[in-house]
Amino acid sequence: MNITAGKTTKGTPQQAAGDAQKVFTGLLVAAKNISLYPQGHVMTAKFARKAHQALGSYLVSYGYLRIEIDKDRVLAQGEEIFTGPFEEGSLPFILFRDGIRWIEFVEGLEAEEVAEFLKILQQFSSLADEPEGDFATGIWGMKFPHIQYEIADFSSGTEGGWEEGEEGKGDKKNEISSFKTGSAVTTPGRKNMDGRSGSLLPPIDPEETILTLQEQRQLQEMVSLEAATDYAAGVDVLMDGMLLCREKESFTVIVDVLLDEFRESLSRGEFDTALKIVWGLRKVAGKYQKQLPWAGDVCVNFFAKASAPESLSPVLGQWSRLENDEADTLIRIFGCLDPSAVLTLALLPQGEYSRVKNQLLTDAIISLSERDSRPLEALLDEAGQELAESLFPVIMQLDIETSLRFLRRLAAHPNVSVRRRTVGEILRHPLALPGEILKLIDDPDKTIRHLVLRYAATSGRQDAAEQFLTQYLVKTKFGKSDERFMIECFRALGKCGSSRSVPWLKETLLSRRWLPGKQRRARRKGAKVALEGLQIPEARQVLEDARRISYLPLRKIIRWAKRNIMKNKG
Repeated sequence: MNITAGKTTKGTPQQAAGDAQKVFTGLLVAAKNISLYPQGHVMTAKFARKAHQALGSYLVSYGYLRIEIDKDRVLAQGEEIFTGPFEEGSLPFILFRDGIRWIEFVEGLEAEEVAEFLKILQQFSSLADEPEGDFATGIWGMKFPHIQYEIADFSSGTEGGWEEGEEGKGDKKNEISSFKTGSAVTTPGRKNMDGRSGSLLPPIDPEETILTLQEQRQLQEMVSLEAATDYAAGVDVLMDGMLLCREKESFTVIVDVLLDEFRESLSRGEFDTALKIVWGLRKVAGKYQKQLPWAGDVCVNFFAKASAPESLSPVLGQWSRLENDEADTLIRIFGCLDPSAVLTLALLPQGEYSRVKNQLLTDAIISLSERDSRPLEALLDEAGQELAESLFPVIMQLDIETSLRFLRRLAAHPNVSVRRRTVGEILRHPLALPGEILKLIDDPDKTIRHLVLRYAATSGRQDAAEQFLTQYLVKTKFGKSDERFMIECFRALGKCGSSRSVPWLKETLLSRRWLPGKQRRARRKGAKVALEGLQIPEARQVLEDARRISYLPLRKIIRWAKRNIMKNKG
C-alpha cells in the first residue's frame, strides 16, 4: 500500500504509473476522436463515456490521478508516461500551452465532468490571434468538484516560460483551481468620420435572405456531403491509430469506437464507411494474428457484436429503397461479418423490384451459410411462412447434405404451404431415403399424403415401399373418415408390391377373425384392389379362390373392386 499526498492507493507507484499511462492514452484517443466531430455530435458522448469509464476504474483502485505537464513530457506518480514533442492540438499540447502545470482527477468523478472537460478541450484546441479565452479560463469557469489543477504564473520577465515560485514561501504565485481573469478586452466598433457608429454598406432587404426550395435542397446536400466527409475522415484516423497501436487497452478503446461508428454509419446509410471499417478490421485481424494474438481476440469480439441483429437492424428499413450499387456495397459488408449476420440478412425483403438485388441477397446468405450453417438452421426453426418460403432458393443451392438437413426441419413446419413445397423438394432430392420419405405419409394434409403414395407407387423403389406400406396398413387403425385414404394405400401397394404381399392380402380378403367389425368391409375392398393391381399369377389365384366362396358380402366386394379398377383404367 502506498500513501501519497495524504491519499491511500493500492499497489506500488510503478503499478499506478503503468495504469495511469493506459488511462492517459485513453484520454488522448478520446480527445483526438472528439476533435473530428462537431460539438453535440452523438459520437462525442460515446468517446466521453469511454474515457469516464477508464478514469473511474483507475480512481476506484488508486483514489486519484495527477497528471503533471512538463515541456515535451508528461508524468504521473513521478514516472514519465508520455514524451513529446507534443503534437499541436493534442491534450498535452493544449495543457502546456495554456499554463496547466498539473491536473488531477479524484474519486467520485462524474461522467458529466469528463464530458465537459473534453468539450472545453475541443473548444480551445486551437486559438485565434486574439483569443477570447483559453483552456485555463474555460476550466476555471466550470469549477469542477472532482477535477483540480494548478495554473502557472506567467512572468513578463521570462521569455514564453513559467515563473518558478517556491511553494510555502512568500507570496503564493500560483493559483490552484482558482484562475482569475482580468477585465474583458473590448473592441470598439468602427466609427464614421463624424464619430457616429454606423455602416457604409446599404441596408439588407430581408426578402433577399430567404432561400428558395432549390437552394434549401442544395444547402442540405452540401451539409450532408460535408458531414459524410468528416465521418469518413474520422474513421481513417481511427484506422491509422489502430495500425500504430501496440497496447491492448488503447487498441480495445479504438475498436470499441469503431464499433459505434460502424453502427452509426449503417443508420446513416453510409455503407462505404461501414465497409471500410469491417474490411479494415478483417485485414488487421489477419495481420496481427501471430504478432499480437490479443488483437485477434479484440477483433473477434468486434465482429460478434457487429454481426448481431441489434447492430444490423437499421438496414432492414433501407433495403427496398437501395439502388443496385448501394445494395452491392451493403452485401459486401455482410460478407465481411460473421455467419451469425445471416439472422438479419435473411430478413431483408425480397421482391420483384430488382432481380439483381434478389440474387445478391441469395448469394450472400449462401456464402455466410457455407462458412457456418448453424445460424441459418436456427433461423429456420423460428421462421414463419413468408420467411421460410423465401429461403427455399438458398436451401436448394447449399451442398446436398446441408440442404437435406434443412428440408427435414421444414417438413415439420406448422404452415401447410411450406410443408407441401418441402415434401416436393425432398421427393426430388438425390440423398433422400425411401424410409424418411414414406414416413411423411402421416402428415395431416391430404395433398402431402397423396404425394407420398404416388412416390411409393412410381419411384421404382418397390422393395422399400412394399415393406413400408404393408407394415403401415397392419399397424394403423383407420377411422371411418380415413376409409378412402386407406383404400388409396392398398392401391399403392398393388402398384409397388410383389408376391411377398400376397399372403397377407389373401388373409385380409378371406379371413375375418382378426378384423374389427367397422373396418372389415373397407379392408376387404382394399385387399381386393391391391391384388388386382399386382397382376401376377399368385394374386389372380387368390381372386379366383375368392369367387368360389359363396359368402355374399365377399362377392359384392369383388364386384365393387372390379368396377373400381375398370373405372380407374378408363
